[in-house]
This record gives sequence, structure tokens and C-alpha cells, in this order.
Amino acid sequence: VARGLQRVGRAGHLYRAPSRGRLVPKTRGDLLEMAAVARAMRRAEIEPARIPKGCLDILAQQIVAIVAGGPIALDELVRILRRAYPFRDLDRDKFLSLLRMLSKRGAGPWAVRPCLVWDRVHDVVEPLPGIRSLALTGGGAIPDTGQYGVYTEGGDRIGELVAWLEEECSLDPPAAVNLVQYVAAQRERGAVPTDRRAVIEGFPDEAGGVRVALLTPYGRRFHLALRLAILARFREQEGIQPDSLHGDSGILFRLTQVPFARGVALIRSVPPQEVERLILSELANSPLFGLRFRENAGRALLLPRDRPGKRTPLWLRRLSARDLLEAARAQPGFPIVTETYREIVQDVLPLAEVRDWLRKLGKGEVELALRQALAPSPFCSSLLWEFQAAYLYQRDEPKPGPVPTGLAGDDLLALPGRDVAEWLDPGALERVERDLAGAGHRLRTGAEVLAHVQRVGDLGGEELSRIPPAGPPSSRRSSSTTSTGPPRRASAGPRAWPRSCANSRGSRSRGPNGTRRRCRRGWRGTGRLGCRTSSRPGSTCGSVGLGWGGTSRSRSSGQPR
Repeated sequence: VARGLQRVGRAGHLYRAPSRGRLVPKTRGDLLEMAAVARAMRRAEIEPARIPKGCLDILAQQIVAIVAGGPIALDELVRILRRAYPFRDLDRDKFLSLLRMLSKRGAGPWAVRPCLVWDRVHDVVEPLPGIRSLALTGGGAIPDTGQYGVYTEGGDRIGELVAWLEEECSLDPPAAVNLVQYVAAQRERGAVPTDRRAVIEGFPDEAGGVRVALLTPYGRRFHLALRLAILARFREQEGIQPDSLHGDSGILFRLTQVPFARGVALIRSVPPQEVERLILSELANSPLFGLRFRENAGRALLLPRDRPGKRTPLWLRRLSARDLLEAARAQPGFPIVTETYREIVQDVLPLAEVRDWLRKLGKGEVELALRQALAPSPFCSSLLWEFQAAYLYQRDEPKPGPVPTGLAGDDLLALPGRDVAEWLDPGALERVERDLAGAGHRLRTGAEVLAHVQRVGDLGGEELSRIPPAGPPSSRRSSSTTSTGPPRRASAGPRAWPRSCANSRGSRSRGPNGTRRRCRRGWRGTGRLGCRTSSRPGSTCGSVGLGWGGTSRSRSSGQPR
């Protein structure tokens, strides 16, 4: 009801243009829904509004926008965010996980590109180049749904072209007669679903299967949540995943391995107390999860953004979101995956209503009318149409399950005539190694140097020489670092390592082990990057310290980075 009023209120976006809505139902089912919604709109019977709280995608967007203004202390950033009502109870652990996501460069071609640097030594968040443009062009909470503006020949904007209508219009006399005939035809074929009666219909399809339709008046979101719970029940009890579809009028299943009576029993056996568990077990592989993840990732500025004057096609954004989701599933606790689960469970699916309806069904407060016939009832017509449209152009992709050949992955590699070496590009391993080592990445600022060393580990002189400097030679003289003696190294350490015991000299290992070996030779980490000195981090500590066994020259804090 609220969406219908909003659509009519937004019509006529021109100076002194009246707001007028004229919506046409496609089917009799749409007509029935529109009549009820139009009545509620005239009475202003809008549903309650609820403010979303703790949305991590919006939080990521706000963090990027704040940091784009310049370096900021971590505590100050948290204080600013908690001043907003949706984040007044911001959990610090979730905030830090989000900060790690925005500042960490992952592995692989579809890894998230960092847009800021988190200096854990001083608890300061600094921007990376390009973050201001990212915040300005990628901001907003309305997701890209692939809609395009519709204009008249004179250039006046009409509205958006959409694939379905969810709002209502008032009834003229022919529509009223049509609606009465529609409900009467349903009553003649069986029963009409109400708030106290649900209808289950069974009828054969052309391929020898059985179609089972569950009809209720509660709408698409209610049916989606109930459908996911029922599908999980089918999988746990029978080990099958029937084709299914939900709509405004109900849910439609196509059963080929169980009879109608068994299907009805499984639908009735969904326990109310396990609704959330059942839905969560099916949610990750549902189109709803992919849709909401794409929208959340776009709001969190993790997807390729539109360039000025050029729009990224929706199908390309879908592919990018799918690749990002595949990479995110390998990272436990990825914030946008967590936010997608939270949004669906708390804001999208009416779990409380589904749980209450199942409880009433079990107690007999809701009647369940069964009907078996050779043809569907009129209320099933819209579901059949949507089912056909959904599966008409579906490709011949097998359902998820065991590999039908019975061969494991290693067995496939061992098939006659298959040489694994032939599958590998001779230069592929070298390119991957160079990419992981950061070869080809231009480091323009001290923040980028810190982020690079945090990602790949400490670097030796030969490795440092492979990184191309940014800008012309004249602009790099002030930031050059010279040393004499043994090779130079750069490392990002969160603490000062002790001087202790001796070890072999000249090790080039990365990571904590290599760092410990150099510490035993007198190396101490200070400031943002380690150098051979025992002084505390202060104004004389530069962004980069190179040395062990040699002399290093660091810039003071007053010099440009």
C-alpha cells in the first residue's frame, strides 16, 4: 500500500504537473490484488515502517566517504558513525571486519581492490588515491535494477519501464464484473483461499509429473519464505529438489519422484520452530541471495562503478557480483555476506508471519482444503504462466548434485590422452608470481607503500627495484632512499622486534620467520615501516625505512610523501 501511494505521489515530476497514476492489471489475479490495495490506499491504511539498523553496506559507503576527506583516527571515526541513529549501537568487531575488507587486497583476479589503508600502529585510517572519485560516483542506496527512463517525443519524462506492476488502480464497471466472475469461477472449482483457509491443488502436467499448488492470500514475500522452508524439508526428508516457483497468489511445485499425498504431507510437516534454520540452509543458493548480495556490494563500493556519462550494463554487474561472491565465500566472516543474510532474514522475509501461520496450521486454526483434478483452478493460472516463463528458456544445466559420470576430479585428469602439462600456459605461473609480488603496481603515496608491504610481506632490494615508481623522475627525487652496505629491505611491523640470538645472514624469506631472523641481527621495527633504529615512532620516522646492516635516510613528517 505504501509503495502504491509513493508511485502515484512521484508521478508528474514536472513543474505544476498533477500526480496521477494509471496502472493496468495483466491478469485476473492482478485485478484481485489491485482491488484490495486500491481500497487500502484510499483509506490510507499503510503498513508500519521500520528503520533498518546496522546495515554494513551503507556503513562501508559512509566510511569511504569520511576517509576520502583525509586521514582520521580510528576512535574518531567510530564516534562519528555512532552519532547516526542506525549505527548508534555499532558493534566494534563488525566495524573492524568491515575496515579490514576495505583496506585489504585479496588474492586472485576478482579480489576486492582496497580504497584505504588502516595503520594499525597509530590506529589511523588513510585514503588511497581515487577514493574521492569512488565516494562521489558510487554513493547512494538505490540499487541498479536495469530500468531505463521512458520519454515522450517532446522529451518529457514519463517514468520507468518495469517488468511487473505491484500497485493498484481503481476499478471501472467492466473490471468489477470481471473480478466477480473470476472469484465465482474459483469457488466452482474448489475453494477460495482466505486468511483462515489455504488451498492445495494437485493436477498432472504434460510430462507425466504432478503439479502441486499451495494458494494463500499473503503475497510474494510470504510465499518466498515458505517456499524456501518447504524446499529444505523436501531435501532433508526425501533428498530431492523439486522445480518450484512462487508468486503473489501462492507456490507451485513440480513433483516427479514423490506422489501428491507425500508432497502434501511434507508441506504440512514444516515445524514452525525450525523455519529460520530451514530457510538459512536454502538461502545461499537462492536467486534472492545473489540479488541482495549484488545490491549490497554495489552500495559498499565493491563493484565496478559507472564512469561519467557511461552506464555499466546490468548483466556485467551481475557477473562481477557473482565472481565477488565466489571469492567472498572462501573468506569466513566477509562483512557483505553477513549483511546479506541479516538483510534477508530481518528486512525482506517475514519469518515471524510464516512461523505464526504454520503454528495456526498445526493447531487447526487455519483450514487446509485439498483438491485433485485434471486441470488447474483459475487462481493457479498466473502461477502456471510464470512457471512456463521461468523455465521456457532455461539452459540444459543439471541440477546440483553428484557428478553423473562417477569420476572424481583426479580421475578426469588421468583419462587416456590427457597430459596435464598441455593444459598449462608456460608463462602462467610466472605471471601469477609477479602479480602476487606486486610487480607492475605503481606506488604513488606512503599509504600505498604501506598497503603493498602489508599485503606481500617485507621486500628486499631486488624486489623493491621491480616496483616501478610513479610520476616523472623529477617528482621522485624528494622521496628517494639511499643506503650502503648489505641489501636494503622494507617491512611493515606492528611492533618493535627484540634484539636476540644470532642466525645466518642473508636470508631473503618473507613473513614472520624472515622478520625474526633479521631481528636477531639487530633489526628493530619502528613507526609505520621498520628500520634499523631503536628510537620510538615520532616526527622523525618516515613512511619507509630501508636497512639492516646499512644506513638509511628517512623523510621527516614535514616532507611530502
